[in-house]
Amino acid sequence: MRVLRRVMLARRVLLLGVLFVVGTGLGLLSAHGTIRIDLNPLVESHVLPASALITVAVAACGATISRPRLYSWERIGARGRASTSAAAVAVVGILASLAPAIGPLIRWPDEMARGWLIADSLVLACAIYVLGALISPLLAGGVVAVAFLAHGVAYNVGVVPDVVDTLSGIRADVSWYVPVILLTLTVVVHASTRGATTFAHRLGRNEH
Repeated sequence: MRVLRRVMLARRVLLLGVLFVVGTGLGLLSAHGTIRIDLNPLVESHVLPASALITVAVAACGATISRPRLYSWERIGARGRASTSAAAVAVVGILASLAPAIGPLIRWPDEMARGWLIADSLVLACAIYVLGALISPLLAGGVVAVAFLAHGVAYNVGVVPDVVDTLSGIRADVSWYVPVILLTLTVVVHASTRGATTFAHRLGRNEH
């Protein structure tokens, strides 16, 4: 328990609660906000929820806030418990990152499909936490944001439609395989790296 408490305090887990509240507020304000991509006049415009980009921002901030600050101690002095704590912190951060989706879920009409919104938010948050542990949370946020927008553009212009159609968010009948796989991968990556690789730790210090 002493190790767990030390890790949690060092990673500022309590601030993730504040981030959850802020994310929820922003999600409520942007519940009906959308990003419309209409590059191909022959194809129906593709609409992305603005809350998805807020999820990216919240996840990037959460991963930055909860990055390991007792890096050397966690890797050498408390390996087993530090691994468990790192995985637990990542899961808490991902759950906090889903806060912006609450607004659309509350305010969207009942007939609209909502499952894909949670699936997309989970995919985005997990991708940031995985990349954040491997490279850098802030860099991961930028990469995921660009990839998310590029995915919308690719769908609108009809690039590799068979591949794009398999991604969550395109159809109402959501497949949860990708979100679950990414969540599992996040837990494995954070447990094995204690929250950050040596490269990510050094890059994180340079960012600050």
